[in-house]
Amino acid sequence: MLSWGLGMRTMKLRGVVQPDGLLRLEVPVGGGAGEVAVAVSIEGRDAEAAAAAPAAAAATDRMQRELQLLELARQWPRFEADRAHALRQITETAARALGVRRASVWRIDAARQVLRCDDLFDAQRGVHESDVELQATVYPAYFRALEVDDLIVADDALRDPRTREFIDSYLAPQGIGAMLDAPIRVGGHVIGVLCHEHVGPARAWTLEDQKDARLLAGLASLAFEGEARRRGEDKLAHSLSLLRATLEATADGIVTVDTQGFITSHNARFLDMWGVTSDVLVGPVLGEQLRVFAAKCKDPAEFRARCEQVFAESTLEGVAEFDMVDRRSIQAHVRPQWLGSEVVGRVFSFRDITQQKAAESALRESESRLRELVTRDPLTELYTRRHVLERLEEEIKRAARYNQVFSVAMLDLDHFKDINDTYGHLVGDAVLRGFGRELSARVRDSDLVGRFGGEEFLVVFLGAPQSLAHAALADIRARRGSSMPENPPYTFSGGLAEYPSDGTTAEELIRRADVRLYEAKRSGRDRIV
Repeated sequence: MLSWGLGMRTMKLRGVVQPDGLLRLEVPVGGGAGEVAVAVSIEGRDAEAAAAAPAAAAATDRMQRELQLLELARQWPRFEADRAHALRQITETAARALGVRRASVWRIDAARQVLRCDDLFDAQRGVHESDVELQATVYPAYFRALEVDDLIVADDALRDPRTREFIDSYLAPQGIGAMLDAPIRVGGHVIGVLCHEHVGPARAWTLEDQKDARLLAGLASLAFEGEARRRGEDKLAHSLSLLRATLEATADGIVTVDTQGFITSHNARFLDMWGVTSDVLVGPVLGEQLRVFAAKCKDPAEFRARCEQVFAESTLEGVAEFDMVDRRSIQAHVRPQWLGSEVVGRVFSFRDITQQKAAESALRESESRLRELVTRDPLTELYTRRHVLERLEEEIKRAARYNQVFSVAMLDLDHFKDINDTYGHLVGDAVLRGFGRELSARVRDSDLVGRFGGEEFLVVFLGAPQSLAHAALADIRARRGSSMPENPPYTFSGGLAEYPSDGTTAEELIRRADVRLYEAKRSGRDRIV
């Protein structure tokens, strides 16, 4: 009959010695929690029972170890979420189950050059320690063994080539004679080691010892793997939270659609921009959803056609603009959603560009007005001297390239100072504007008319010889003042020059026309020379 103490209770077991010398015990189920202390007594005085005593003691020892391991397994869910707590439980169980003075868990760094102690339990003192480091450069044989050996079974740690490196620094000071170290693996890679250190002489580690060491190392790997998984889950949750915050913070409406045409995610801005609620997003996009969205566009057919094209071509990327029935302008971007080399969906982003387009339109108008200010004379609304000269240079290059002729006329209002002195400058300005209108109305649209300065004007008759230019100016002289009869009468004189016979540069042509203008003035004015 056997008895053990379980907590504050004592339980009795019935045992029978088998023919092979082993003691068979009947253990009741549900022994309870807490440490188990087994006291063995063999009833009867027969010699066979006495001879079986060592086997019974071994069986009792084995049972006690099994109960300790079972208790650790039973309580494991309580502390596996706390790696530090889990490792403390593992080292305590390892020390007691294998009957060693010291048990410890070490972790190897990413460079595989340093082992750091996460937890060391001293069973005699009942304390936990940590923060000890071992360097691969000091203990190279041990570090190599961790990478290649399934288990480091050092019955005589002082002689074993894998552990004798520790004699001076570790084994001798601690009185350690045997070591049983089980590498801790996660994903097939060694990430640490569970050490069992026997204080005393050499010890032969049994197969049961080795099996239990592997089991405890496996639990340690679960603790590390669980922590890594939780870190990964926390990191993933953090990344998803940042992604969601980013999606919600952007001014664009964003929606993702899988390859089957179902919406997988969207932000609030997308709903606001399209004026829909999330229940509209249920079902395939090319069904009722497409009708709802298309109805909000001025051209529903165009919107529908573009969407169908996008879903027909999985890798299509593009940008399109849609005018909405509420007078907004929406710009849409579509890109394939890649997972590695596989397209798993599409990402659509929508931006309200109504204000942007209004600003661009205003800018274009402003630029147009600015160009008008730069190229147009504010009084006569004719081209400025600078612009006409720039265009004249361009015409010279074109005429030279195609072997063409054109004419340049320099015109001047006769006795214009007398008009200002007699009628005032306002009337003089009106005469200048009127003459400018006459010139613009009587020449061809392709000709250039500009105010050269004061009461002087420059006309470039594109593609016209001097004779045709002279006839056009004669017609203007005949009709002068007809557009503004309320202005005082005036006459004008002009000088003509022809490209290339009178010059091949702008300066030469203007000088020649100017000379002929003064010839007209000296000849009595109101004429073209």
